Amino acid sequence: MDLPSVAVVIPVFNGARYLGEALASVFAQTHRPAEVVVVDDGSTDGSAALAASFAGVTLLAQPNAGPSSARNAGVAASSAELIAFLDADDLWLRQKLERQVAALESDPAVGLVLCYQEYRFEGPSAPPRWFRGPTDGGSERGAVPSNWLLPRAVFERVGPFDASVRYAEDQEWFARALAAGVRRHYVEEALVVKRIHDANASGDVDLNLKSVLNVLRAKVVRERGSPDSGQYPHESTT
Repeated sequence: MDLPSVAVVIPVFNGARYLGEALASVFAQTHRPAEVVVVDDGSTDGSAALAASFAGVTLLAQPNAGPSSARNAGVAASSAELIAFLDADDLWLRQKLERQVAALESDPAVGLVLCYQEYRFEGPSAPPRWFRGPTDGGSERGAVPSNWLLPRAVFERVGPFDASVRYAEDQEWFARALAAGVRRHYVEEALVVKRIHDANASGDVDLNLKSVLNVLRAKVVRERGSPDSGQYPHESTT
């Protein structure tokens, strides 16, 4: 039986330092993606040229508009049945797509597959003061886009990322997915490596706090307008 095709969407803004290794981890997948779309979001550091050097990459370029806009553009330029996102400074372990595709195939009711993530610390202050995850080499559940695999139909039902949101944009989309009743499934295995470094957006604690508060306010507004939205979807694991 033919397995569903996967489109990988990678937004990048001045990420040449990490992008090559990220792309190598995509092309090393045991489940080969059908499409790899890199969206250069106004980089000035050679990210576009690096992406173009990889055979099999579709490169899009746009003026800097943020990760939401870049991911939306990548999805629109692809056509595969399933969509996976990868941030330019993250990595996938070789069986990431294979494990997640298998989870979707085993339960058609699942609309979003996630996984555990481990960390790689880089830079002079590692781990940085803002980091709250495990520092002993352990892993934990991750819900950032690099961990996602979802059917295109689910993305279209929830809607695109909000292009007006540049921070916590993934949490805003995730909240809408939950409100729409999208069922989550966690693969109980570390399949993503998150690099922790001095340029992580997560390091701007004040800005991220404001962004999360805005997401929560929007969630409250949605729930007040929908009497059923407080019932969160079932979550399963393997």
